[in-house]
Amino acid sequence: MQHLFGECSPGYGEHTKETGAFEEGWKRVKNTSAMESAAPGWTHVPSGYPSLPIYGVTTHYWGDGFGLHLVKSADEMRSILADLKANRWIDKRTRVIFLEAMLYNGNVDLFTSLTLVFELSETAGVFSRHHVQTFRLHQRPGTIGYIYVLLEIIYVIILLYSLWKEAKKAHAGGLAYLKGAWNIVEIFNFFLAFTAIALYGFKAVYSSRALAAIKEGKDQVHHFRSAVNISLVYGWFLAFLTFVNMMKFLRLLRFNPFLAKLTSVFRGMAGEFSSFSVYLFLCMSAFCFFGYLKFGLIVTEYSSISKSFSTLFQMSLGNFYYYELREAAPILGPIFFFAFICIIFLALMNFAMAIIDSALPEMRNHDMPEEDRYFIQGLWERFTAFFGFWKAPAADDDSLDTLHDSLIDVEIKVEKLWLKRQSLFNLKLVQYLTRNST
Repeated sequence: MQHLFGECSPGYGEHTKETGAFEEGWKRVKNTSAMESAAPGWTHVPSGYPSLPIYGVTTHYWGDGFGLHLVKSADEMRSILADLKANRWIDKRTRVIFLEAMLYNGNVDLFTSLTLVFELSETAGVFSRHHVQTFRLHQRPGTIGYIYVLLEIIYVIILLYSLWKEAKKAHAGGLAYLKGAWNIVEIFNFFLAFTAIALYGFKAVYSSRALAAIKEGKDQVHHFRSAVNISLVYGWFLAFLTFVNMMKFLRLLRFNPFLAKLTSVFRGMAGEFSSFSVYLFLCMSAFCFFGYLKFGLIVTEYSSISKSFSTLFQMSLGNFYYYELREAAPILGPIFFFAFICIIFLALMNFAMAIIDSALPEMRNHDMPEEDRYFIQGLWERFTAFFGFWKAPAADDDSLDTLHDSLIDVEIKVEKLWLKRQSLFNLKLVQYLTRNST
């Protein structure tokens, strides 16, 4: 087919993109001394700063390329754009165009980064995508700012104290410490916390550089792009950290009788449900790859494997794409749709409900451990006694020997249970160390 076309446009690649210097009209600069005098927009500018990839519709880009800064004056901007158009700055070898703008709202003291991406495909198509990110560069002003700083200092102090306690616990337990699921969660929590603190410091540094670039009027886009990327990554780690800390509250919910029963349901069906999840994943994968291979070139929802999985998951929740499948393949489309509904939506979902239903009798027969029951009782009586609301139960004249346990009795029982648990833990630790030594 090569004799039918005079020239073919190659696909975009990080290793094939142009990184040289040109004169106006894309005339290559041969001597390196003329590179400094080249007009803005015709010399390749590397990113030069920590940056995340900019995602388009078809692929991602790293922010380097042939760029120039549009001035604030509308007349000068029109003149620059007219000059670029006259010299064919955008031609058939152009693969992507970024339009970046920074906006500031003084009423709420927030910056907004706007990035418009226009991808020019090899087949003369244009795909557009936009990214809008709002962030803060200044510290919050006024009293609320000092409150935020105070809360951050308190959090760091609590974090260091918790780290000290967990370090002592890990030193006493040795390798047995890593066998606890909640201990692994605690280690992951410390990793996220200290990473977020480090990113907070980087965010402050890059924010100050971006503000200094505004005053000097130099290289604002790159400094702002770095500040935006650091703020974005900081937000990711902060979200994960918040999620892990909220999940740690599940450990406290075991003292609630109803929620303790609900947790027993998950423990009871863990084995069966894990096997069912593997079976469900294999069935979903079969439908996913069939949809991607059969409808990927026609239906947008199946254009990639990830989109195919997402579409099938939405269909399992009741969001159907029947007409798109029927239009793409009048025979196989409806067959694929109804086969998925019958196998996944009806059969397997009912199997999942049957597994959950089989674990409910265990929930009804679940009793809270005596240790947890005495612990929460003692904690409640301590709380009420601190505010003066707790009173010892009144004695019955007919049965003085059946007087309810007082606060001291409850504390003694809790202490005995904790000592019993500690002795069992030490016994298991000695057995573990003996087994390793032999």
